[in-house]
Amino acid sequence: ILVLCAVSLLPVYAAVVTSLTTYPNVGRGDLYPSDWAWWNYVEVWTQVPLGQYMLATLIYALTSAAGCVVIGTFAAYALSRTSFPGKQAFLYSLLVTQVIPLIVLAVPLFALVRAAGLFDTYLGIGLVVMGVHLAFPIMFLKSYLDGIPRDMEEAAQVDGCSQLQALIKIVLPSARPALFTTFALVFFTSWQTFLIPLILATSDEKTPVTVGIFRLLSDSYTPWQLVMAASILASMPPIAVFLLAQRQLIGGLTAGAVK
Repeated sequence: ILVLCAVSLLPVYAAVVTSLTTYPNVGRGDLYPSDWAWWNYVEVWTQVPLGQYMLATLIYALTSAAGCVVIGTFAAYALSRTSFPGKQAFLYSLLVTQVIPLIVLAVPLFALVRAAGLFDTYLGIGLVVMGVHLAFPIMFLKSYLDGIPRDMEEAAQVDGCSQLQALIKIVLPSARPALFTTFALVFFTSWQTFLIPLILATSDEKTPVTVGIFRLLSDSYTPWQLVMAASILASMPPIAVFLLAQRQLIGGLTAGAVK
């Protein structure tokens, strides 16, 4: 396991070394930074609107995660507790959406968003990001809700609760680990979104950090030390969130697996 972890972290270590190297010395294969060029981080933060990029990324990640939790909860509850024509077909359609490459949907999504007047807007990009990540929360939450006994809801309804009140007061508190896990996983995935904002965003205010770093690449001159420094800075927020919430995240995944 230690060997596998070392191999997995080798590209990260190479990125850190490159981010602390001056441009003439990039690519020499040094095992440690020969220049310790900490000013690369200051330069990339001041010369590139990295703060705007990270703010846009945070908006997309938070809205996508919150929307997937809310919509996914109601959809999963309906699939778990009710029967209706086409239910099985709908579940199969969710699985199918997970195997369709996103690049296949790029042109239709571009045409749809542009026709709706939402091109290069937070709303348009956020809705599409949320939509492409919605299938997993629905399937994950449905599997979790299937393991919650219906007797508790029935007892609440006997005491006078409606089905919606039973969902809010009984089911959701019991499913709190799964809701937190869903929010965190969608947040991490949305933070890495690239193709959607690449085709739907043009202004710096709407551009996420993944696309912003990509725009630093050039055929004539690519400041690899700045690209690596920006990549390290962009990875800090999700890493911090994971370290702070790893116990709840792992607990939610384990509880879902047991149920």
